[in-house]
Amino acid sequence: MHSVNDAALKMLSIYRHEFLNYLQVVAGLAQLNKTERLMDYIRKASEEVQQFGRLAECGDSRLALLIHEAFFQGTTEKLVLQVQGVLPIINEEILVELSSMFIELSSQLNKEMQGTLAISIDAGEKPFISIQFIEAPDLFNSIVLSAEKSDVICYDINKAKNMIKIDLV
Repeated sequence: MHSVNDAALKMLSIYRHEFLNYLQVVAGLAQLNKTERLMDYIRKASEEVQQFGRLAECGDSRLALLIHEAFFQGTTEKLVLQVQGVLPIINEEILVELSSMFIELSSQLNKEMQGTLAISIDAGEKPFISIQFIEAPDLFNSIVLSAEKSDVICYDINKAKNMIKIDLV
């Protein structure tokens, strides 16, 4: 598990790499006079940069890195992120369990992504993450069936909303 500072540096490195990729595509489209595609790409890149910024500012760079590595690699067109408040530093045992859970969810998503995945981080009195599968009930059911109960983290499954809520304390 990365330290908070190492995770922040890795997030910064990822951001720098992605930003340079955006600039290369913008330069290429501009050079080819693909104005309409250029404007669409700038809009998409702007949305991705805003999502990355919200994630990076969640309060615990280790959690941000776990979420980014699990869910935000490649396209983010079917991903929605909300962050409410700034989280405290999360216990490392919880992060290790979350990492395992996110790896499992990510592998299922890579096989079967059909709908939109909404990730919400809430730093309220009792911080939590919710992961909701919008328009993907079959994927949600297959992930719920493979979920194992943990002694370290508590989570609730809401089948009516296709959502998993994970407590962070």
